[in-house]
Amino acid sequence: MSSKIANVHISIPYKRPGNIIKQNPVAFDVYALDGYYKAVPLLNEDERRIANLPHELLFVYENGRPVSKRGSFDGNFHAIEDIVRELQKLNLI
Repeated sequence: MSSKIANVHISIPYKRPGNIIKQNPVAFDVYALDGYYKAVPLLNEDERRIANLPHELLFVYENGRPVSKRGSFDGNFHAIEDIVRELQKLNLI
């Protein structure tokens, strides 16, 4: 069973024409599931592709740090870390 615990905003790098990378704010709905968390970016399909984000980021919080459910080579781990920092500010983790 899942329940929405927060809506957080973090900066995500977007690749622009000319190989320019710009940080843009992205909102995520965060859900607590059975033993793990799910963060869903509130972007349409094209925006997610440009931002290189999956439909959802899945992670656990173990020993005081986040661990991606996709493994140690998750290219979006920076986003998970930023989401966890926001959840910590809200005293949700």
